[in-house]
Amino acid sequence: MVDDSGKLWIGTNQGLDLYDPITRHFKHINLRKNNLSGEPEPIRCIYKDSHNSIWVSIKDNGVIMYRGEKQYGAFRRDLNNVRALASNNINTIFEDSHKRLWFGANGRGLDLMDNDRSGFIHYHTVLKS
Repeated sequence: MVDDSGKLWIGTNQGLDLYDPITRHFKHINLRKNNLSGEPEPIRCIYKDSHNSIWVSIKDNGVIMYRGEKQYGAFRRDLNNVRALASNNINTIFEDSHKRLWFGANGRGLDLMDNDRSGFIHYHTVLKS
């Protein structure tokens, strides 16, 4: 994903890298501060919204939002908060024509972020037998 400054955001099984085509340098972004285990942080999805925020979903560790190269927010599943993400395994992020952000959760349906970005509304598929 290319941001507004022309930098390329690259998700790998080892984490998040940023490539600057002007300087031709790679920068590894340390995500371990969000991970107590110290294990690599495989990236599942990178998305840029209409506000130029960068959303990065991390395997088993929710979603991080960046403004520029600075981390601005982190969103994870919280069993004590019904407005938190339904899953820490977000496979896709999408912004609709109304500028609402949708998060596709692995086996947990869709989460719609509130307009004030303070929480999520959950949409689950009910399978009929």
